Amino acid sequence: MVEIKTLDNGFEYIEIINQNAKAKIALQGAYIFSYETFKEHLWVSKLSCLKKGKAIRGGVPICWPWFGKKEG
Repeated sequence: MVEIKTLDNGFEYIEIINQNAKAKIALQGAYIFSYETFKEHLWVSKLSCLKKGKAIRGGVPICWPWFGKKEG
């Protein structure tokens, strides 16, 4: 099952659930911030607030931003 969910503060994420695992992927920044099988496998800081416009502290980015001047 794949479902788009929204927290009360407007933060949107995709939740993927199958017979083996559950994952949550933030639409903001494309971060996997939760991956569970029999336990949670990813670390996300308690300082991370999962709020629009705020950084997610932890998890796994799946789209890396471009920093600095593009060469070529």
